[in-house]
Amino acid sequence: NWGGGDSQAVKLSQWNPFSGESCEWFDPKWMFGVKDGFDIVIANPPYVRQEEINFKSELKKEYEIFNSVSDLYTYFYERGFELLKKIGVLTFITSNKFLRARYGNVLRKYLQTNTTIKSIINFGNRHMFEATTNTLIFIATKEKNDRNVFAYSDSIEVPDKINFSQSALQDREWTIEKPEIIRLKSKVEEMGTLLKDWDIRINYGIKTGYNEAFIIDEATKNELIKIEPKAKE
Repeated sequence: NWGGGDSQAVKLSQWNPFSGESCEWFDPKWMFGVKDGFDIVIANPPYVRQEEINFKSELKKEYEIFNSVSDLYTYFYERGFELLKKIGVLTFITSNKFLRARYGNVLRKYLQTNTTIKSIINFGNRHMFEATTNTLIFIATKEKNDRNVFAYSDSIEVPDKINFSQSALQDREWTIEKPEIIRLKSKVEEMGTLLKDWDIRINYGIKTGYNEAFIIDEATKNELIKIEPKAKE
């Protein structure tokens, strides 16, 4: 449809390729002439908790890495690699939860099986950006190299990196440490007793599931204390 107010011609004339806004009619083939994929995909996918996703049935149909409790950013990894050419590079800034979270199992397996990881900069619990999400920078290419060794670091500024074999990554969780730490951890696991095998019971602390109702600002806190002084306790 090349005529009318909703035509492709009008949309193309009004499109700003350098804008950060989404584009519902994005088509890399006719917009950029891309046939075999992009050379590079760079993104900071939105962090949306799985409780807020109301289109999981659609995600299940479209994505190999679907998990009913995965946060939204995980699906951008699969889509990002789909958009790349064979040896294209993906560079993402995302939450680092998928490294160890149970819901990250399918994503970790996908990345280990289909990509060559070049670098992971994991900021841990340090909030490097405005959002309070714990983040990492993930760089990989769309190819598989069974002998790949990638660089792992917890800082951009300090060149204190670990060279880690991709084949040593496990589906269970990605524990990336210096060799001596890995050996110590293995020794503890081999000689120690798991908590589940002790005759004790460990319960969760408070898990609200709705932070907005329980995590309040200072002004709201003071207002509640005025109404009920005992609330200060």
